[in-house]
Amino acid sequence: MVQTNFKTANQLLREGKLDDAVAAYREAIALNPGFSHGHHNLGEALVKVGQIEEAITAFRQAVAINPQASWSLYKLGVLLQSEGQFQEAVGYFRQAVEQKTDVPEFYLGLGAVLVKLRQWSEAEQCLDKVLNMLYANVGKFHGTSLQTEADYYLGAAKSGQQQWSEAVEFYRRSWEMSPGGVDCCLGLAEALGKLGQWSEAVEFYRQAVVLSGESGEVLFGLGQALGQFGRWEEAVVEYQRAISLGFAGAEVRHHLGYALGQLGRWEEAVVEYRLVVEVSPKSAVVRHQLGYALMRLERWREAVVELRKSVELHPRSAVIWQQLGDVLSELGNRDETVEVYRKALEIEHNFDVEEKLVALLQGKTKKSLPVSLSKTQNQFSPPSTLWEKQQQLGIKLQEEGKLDEAAASYRRAITLKSDKLQFYYQALETNPQDYLIYLNLGNALVEREMFDHAIVFYKRGLQIKPDNLEMNLQLAKILAQQNKWERASIYFSRAVEIDSECFECHQSLAEAQKKTGQIEAAIVSYQNALKIKPHDYLLINKLGDLLEKKGKLEEALSYYRRVLEVSYSSPNLVNKNPLQVFNNRVLLPLHLSLPYEQTGYAIRSHSILTSLKEKGIDVLATTRLGYPSSFLPQYQNKSVPEIEEIDSIRYLRLNSEEKQTDIEQNYAYIEGYAERLVKAAMSHNASVIHSASNFENGMATVLAARRAGIKSVYEVRGFWHLSRVAKLPKFRDSYWFTYYQSMESAVVRQVDAVVALSQVMKDKLIDWGVDSRKITIVPNAVDTNKFKPRSPDDALQRKWGLNSQFVVGFIGSLNEYEGVDLLIKAVAGLVDGSANIKLLVVGDGSGKKGLEKLVKSVNMNQHIIFTGQVPFSDVIDYYALSNVCVFPRKAEEVCQYVPPLKLLEPMAMAKPVIVSALPPLMEMVKHEETGLVSRSDDIGSLQSALLRIYNSPGLGDRLGKTARDWIKANRQWSVVSQKYLEVYQKLFSRVC
Repeated sequence: MVQTNFKTANQLLREGKLDDAVAAYREAIALNPGFSHGHHNLGEALVKVGQIEEAITAFRQAVAINPQASWSLYKLGVLLQSEGQFQEAVGYFRQAVEQKTDVPEFYLGLGAVLVKLRQWSEAEQCLDKVLNMLYANVGKFHGTSLQTEADYYLGAAKSGQQQWSEAVEFYRRSWEMSPGGVDCCLGLAEALGKLGQWSEAVEFYRQAVVLSGESGEVLFGLGQALGQFGRWEEAVVEYQRAISLGFAGAEVRHHLGYALGQLGRWEEAVVEYRLVVEVSPKSAVVRHQLGYALMRLERWREAVVELRKSVELHPRSAVIWQQLGDVLSELGNRDETVEVYRKALEIEHNFDVEEKLVALLQGKTKKSLPVSLSKTQNQFSPPSTLWEKQQQLGIKLQEEGKLDEAAASYRRAITLKSDKLQFYYQALETNPQDYLIYLNLGNALVEREMFDHAIVFYKRGLQIKPDNLEMNLQLAKILAQQNKWERASIYFSRAVEIDSECFECHQSLAEAQKKTGQIEAAIVSYQNALKIKPHDYLLINKLGDLLEKKGKLEEALSYYRRVLEVSYSSPNLVNKNPLQVFNNRVLLPLHLSLPYEQTGYAIRSHSILTSLKEKGIDVLATTRLGYPSSFLPQYQNKSVPEIEEIDSIRYLRLNSEEKQTDIEQNYAYIEGYAERLVKAAMSHNASVIHSASNFENGMATVLAARRAGIKSVYEVRGFWHLSRVAKLPKFRDSYWFTYYQSMESAVVRQVDAVVALSQVMKDKLIDWGVDSRKITIVPNAVDTNKFKPRSPDDALQRKWGLNSQFVVGFIGSLNEYEGVDLLIKAVAGLVDGSANIKLLVVGDGSGKKGLEKLVKSVNMNQHIIFTGQVPFSDVIDYYALSNVCVFPRKAEEVCQYVPPLKLLEPMAMAKPVIVSALPPLMEMVKHEETGLVSRSDDIGSLQSALLRIYNSPGLGDRLGKTARDWIKANRQWSVVSQKYLEVYQKLFSRVC
């Protein structure tokens, strides 16, 4: 009885009937309160219904009954951690680890809570164990999820110890595996900021804002990052958004005031600073900034008050003393101004203050010489540079009462000091063996674009200090700029020898080696650079390009895949202002289309476009870059119009003059394709880019959508690598098979929404790790107004010699997995049995020649007709000739997932159909109701089905009528296309 109750509860839990499951567990526990696992399962159910306190109690009871229940210990630790009870959580995690030392989840839980407790060293040890277990047991654990979390917490541990470079590495790896975690995004942004990489930090802060639902704290961080990057207007916006959300403390208002000041919005800055002063009246910095803002508004008396208070709090700040002197001067307090300037100079020498002081002292006697100038005279004795000599001359002239001449001398000293070339030339006279002077002089000459002169001084400096990195690098850059690549490579090589961790050195050396034809050496240099910056997607692409040119295709492809994955989430390539509204305008990139090809893919695409347009969606179709000219031989030398209109649907051809490489799907191709899609999307003002197989379309779509700030949808219409296996079984063991599958998998994980054609396809995608919630099934459909019952055309019957025979029709592609060879053998057997049957095969494909040979070998030329490919507009007439249409697909793997579009057309025309017993076909055909189902790859079963309809016309009529009724109710484009609108609208917060 007890076991039965637990089984019932478990079943209810699996079915998602949570309240019923909880009740059932409680009932079972009442009968057997000592069953630890029952309490555990109750805890699991309570977590799912959000009753955390009761769940904790249940897990505590499970542990009390069985102290060795490791998973109960772990779950208890997780819940306590979620409730902020970190110390208690640590204890339970430690017990779980002691019970089972080979479970990475336990170490991850312990490491995570130790991070919360700031016990960095032990946390790192636990998290390292998680990664080591995952690497040693690939496939045993759900590695991606666990590794993502372990990397995140390692990033947090490194941040806690201010090891920012390592923190960035772990955060970035976690983010790339699972972009979407706000804590990881925020941690990465903060760490990048600590390293001074503000541009990238800004982009991650922006993503964190979106992910956090506009958290005030995150907006404040974004504002700080923007400020560091000098983007003050944007910083102000983010600070104000933070304040509007209630995050309005002194710190954020202080930063807002400063940002407003940087924009010259001094009145607003004063308001913010005053609010901060109310909270922090003893902040010298805020008082100073408030005083300066008041200065800029020429509110001198208010400024004096704030600057006096600031200097009282921070009396060693020369800047505050100087600004106080400036304000006092504006107020006419000449004597006090002199004393204040003196104090500023006592703290720190400043030419500007000296000039102001000289101007005030004009007309005064030697007694009025400020103390600071006397000190300065001793400081610069003996003079070593020209500007210092002018400085001393000014002091001497001032002492002699020649104040106008003294002021002029000071001005000459300032001019001389600010002219770097004069300064360094003068310095060389006294220090000819100082290599730093040659370096600085060379840099000054580069600033003046006097490159040949700079080369001379860099070389002289290298004679003194040959192992100076900067001089070698600068000299190499100038030579490279002058296209002197061989000489440049010498100095780049020296730079690499000096500093093997210099990214710029390795990358620049690779460029020089590539220019001089040293491709193998360039590959090595690029690889060395990549070790230093493994996420530089432009560098990865360059490396892939070189490997491809050297014929190392597998290596090249691995780099192309890597660059795509990196560029997907590169903040520099993501639009900063994504569109928030669905505007009913959609761009649809396609692999191929009418009128150049008349496949099921092309027909489905055109039907979708037509139906969406009828529903008020402004659609624009594009075809892949270079199609058809670069892909269909018959169009290579023909002019293809940029815009074609078919049935009022516009198709934009993305023509390309570049010849496609052997690796069509490489990064250069997809990057170029994405750029063209961005332009097309922006021109069309699209809010969604909705592409269909294969992955090159999908990848270009993801990249383009992110750059344009719009949404992406990828429609998986087949698994093309599995189709190739059906034709070439050895293909499964090739590198290309793995590559194609991994690329398809990458697309469906990165895109905003996924469309599948059948339930079995959806299940396959879920197996690939795609979140089921973002997959929508939009099945094949048909236009029932176009495909409807009709009588056979007499002329067409006469053309093909179809008189009183029973016609078996096959209309579709003649590929190996379609099973037409089985149909030929089945019909041949029936004909030999005296059945009055003809087989009409309509279509073309790679298997056609083999099928024709098969017909000849069984002596069936009089009974089996090959029409070849016919225009799509004539297909209906060929269906009308058929008494039954057969889809005898073989049980190849691809056929287990992908449904054919053609099947729906004869069903809509009320023709009886026979299909193989394969999951996607049986989603459309119910045996004995909407058609007949025969065993796949079974000629005898196929013959039996054919004979049933041959011998019973009434059966065929009934099946056909029921099929058409089902199609009208479930598979009309007008019905099915509504699902696309639902997909689009779910991606946006608002709809026009």
